[in-house]
Amino acid sequence: DCQGKLGADPSASAAILVTSGNSNAFTGHHGQTSVAEIVAAVSGITGAPAGRVFTASTGVISAPVYAMELLGDATMVTVRAGDSMVAVKAHKEFRAKIGEEVHITLPRTACHLFDATDGQRLGAG
Repeated sequence: DCQGKLGADPSASAAILVTSGNSNAFTGHHGQTSVAEIVAAVSGITGAPAGRVFTASTGVISAPVYAMELLGDATMVTVRAGDSMVAVKAHKEFRAKIGEEVHITLPRTACHLFDATDGQRLGAG
């Protein structure tokens, strides 16, 4: 959201909205629609142009369980986060029903990103 707004007229009023506890504001089509609605509301309340309402979110990702696999020493949980499927390694005792909303925190050091064109891990040396 912010990246596309940088470089706008700096003399116009601006608003910054930071949410904590739910990072879903930026995931998938539904998330983008939600952000647009929030920006419009903040713009209407503050008078700041929508192009000068900056949003950021931190915290927990909430997503419905798509699949679970018990591995013995861990439980692999696949969730639908926005338009993407994300596999998460959980504690071996973790259980949830398919479709149940679970809450995930992502320590930066535990995240691995992969190139969509060749499947190679990004940042791996």
